[in-house]
Amino acid sequence: MSDGEGPYAERIIATLSPALGPHTATRALHLAAQKLGREPASLDASHAPELRARLEPMLKTLVGRAVARELLDALADSEA
Repeated sequence: MSDGEGPYAERIIATLSPALGPHTATRALHLAAQKLGREPASLDASHAPELRARLEPMLKTLVGRAVARELLDALADSEA
């Protein structure tokens, strides 16, 4: 577990890491959380829609539209 990450943040990082690597996945989460005015450790499932919206442009830039969609779908599936 990364320093200061909560269980929800860790789940997001674990989902993103295969495509982005652990460092980039952690940075993407931190940037998205910052845009929401939150610390990653304070995130929970209630932040999921906004968080995915903040992650989407970053993911499209980093891995392309198709892989970004797969990752966002995987995040949504993990919340169901």
